[in-house]
Amino acid sequence: MFRSPNDVTIPAKRQIEDETASSYYLCNFCSEGWSSETEVELHRDDCHKDAISELLRSKTQHICKMCVMEFESKDAMIRHIKSEHLLSSETATRVEREIFICDTCGDIFFNKLLLTHHMVHAHQKQDRNYRFMCPNCYKMVRITNSWYHFRVHSLQSISSCKICCVKFKDRCQLREHIKTHPRYYKCDLCGYFTKREENFNTHINTIHKKRNQITNLEQNQSRWKSFYMPRDYPYKWKKYNLMGWRGVKLTNNVHICVLCREICLDNDSMIRHILIEHYDKEMSVLTHMCSCGMTFTNKLLLRHHKFKFRKVHEK
Repeated sequence: MFRSPNDVTIPAKRQIEDETASSYYLCNFCSEGWSSETEVELHRDDCHKDAISELLRSKTQHICKMCVMEFESKDAMIRHIKSEHLLSSETATRVEREIFICDTCGDIFFNKLLLTHHMVHAHQKQDRNYRFMCPNCYKMVRITNSWYHFRVHSLQSISSCKICCVKFKDRCQLREHIKTHPRYYKCDLCGYFTKREENFNTHINTIHKKRNQITNLEQNQSRWKSFYMPRDYPYKWKKYNLMGWRGVKLTNNVHICVLCREICLDNDSMIRHILIEHYDKEMSVLTHMCSCGMTFTNKLLLRHHKFKFRKVHEK
């Protein structure tokens, strides 16, 4: 969960795609056209705030709150969230990318260097002299100059890849580019790895899928409370959410298990998934112990605990 090939090797520098605005992109609220999709989003947020707020408050329509798009059914909206925002296939049951989750705000990143920048820039603003590695050119940049440096690489564009941070002309080209990134079919629980989706799904269903049933979630609350759960944060639409260097804020009651990247479509499903798949009530000996005295059923939970309470442990 907190590992990346970038920890071992630094990839070669990449060239940014040439941006040639040969067509206009229309606003779906009015007939105005713009030379880039980013300008369309900025125009929507500035000129159609009331219309966007009305859509976000609607309870009868199926609205993706991440990009404020309307869909005919809930299934269509879920397929959109999986493919456009989670960068996975429309039928994925687990996120098919390596993800890095901010423990403070719950934002999801697909690039560890972007998570590093986010944690310092958003939650440790007192460290003004901190230098981070740019995920595009791999240069060390002072955190106070990150916005201007990202503008050099056009990372403020919504058509920038959240995996490799390369900018493309529009989101149509971006979708084709994301297909070139290999899927992440690795089991974070046991280390199993394959390049084929069907083999990965077979492994999950035969090895890790338990058939137990949990009926009363309130009685089992003390059991799943000890596990890290993606928390529900108040969501507010901002045009900055779609920028390439920003993390993904989960909405529409979609949850992701940080242990195995399972996609759950409501809170009860997430709790039931943790209780059935990750809580072994028959295990009497907990072999993984932290220096603070807490015990865990697997190494992944122990590593996440150390990452979550790293400041406390340092003291």
